[in-house]
Amino acid sequence: MPVDSLHPPPQDLPERAEPDALSNIDLRAFARTLWGYKWLILGLTVVVGAGAVLWTMRQPRIYQASCRIQYDPTPARPLGSNVEDVASPAGYWASQEFFATQNQIIQSRTVAERVVRQLGLHHDPSFFNVPEEAREGWRSRSVEEAAGVLRGRISVEPVRETRLVVIGVRDQDPQRAAVLANAIAESYIEKTLEDRMSSTVNALEWLGTQLDSLRGELDASELALHRFKVDHNVLSVS
Repeated sequence: MPVDSLHPPPQDLPERAEPDALSNIDLRAFARTLWGYKWLILGLTVVVGAGAVLWTMRQPRIYQASCRIQYDPTPARPLGSNVEDVASPAGYWASQEFFATQNQIIQSRTVAERVVRQLGLHHDPSFFNVPEEAREGWRSRSVEEAAGVLRGRISVEPVRETRLVVIGVRDQDPQRAAVLANAIAESYIEKTLEDRMSSTVNALEWLGTQLDSLRGELDASELALHRFKVDHNVLSVS
C-alpha cells in the first residue's frame, strides 16, 4: 500500500509556565534569601550609618557671612554733569554683560590680593586651616597663594530683577568670615573708583594734549595771517 506521508509519533510537550507564576517564584526566592541575611544587612546598615555620623561630627564647622552691594547706574561725574563719563558709555550700565563682568571682578585675583594685603592673611596660619599643634615653624605664604585660597571661598549671587548682588564668604571662623565679606565689598568699590578716576585722568591728559596742539595751530595761523598782511600792506585792515 502506498504511503502518502510520514508523521513522527506524537510526543508529550512540556507545559509552559505562566510569566506571573515565574515572577512570583523569583520574588519569593529573593525575599527568602534576603531574610536569611537580615542580621548581616542590619549590622552593615548600622555600621555605615554610625560611621557617617562620626565622620560628619569630626568635620570642622564652616560658617558663611554675606553682604549686599548695589551697582550704581548713575555714578558721580568729576568733570561735571554736562560732560559724558568715558568709563560708562550710554546703555552700558543696563546691559547684562556689564553685570556679569562686575560679578567676575568681585571674585578676581586683583580684589582678592588687595584683601590679603590689607588683612595680612598670608601671614595667618589659621586662615589656611593649619591646626594649632602644626603651627610651630609654619612659614608665611605668598600673597598669590593666599588670594587663591580666598577666591575659592567667595560666592557672588545676583538678586533677581535688581542691581543688587550678595557677596558670600565661607570660613571656619564666623567673625573672620564677616570681616572678609565686608573687606571684599570695600576693595571692589575702591578698585572701581580707582578705575574710573584713572579713566578721567587719561581723558584730562588727552584733552590737555589736544589743547596744546590746537594752541600751536592757532599761533601758527595768527603768524601766517600777520605775514600775509605785511606782504600785502594791509596792516590797517582789521
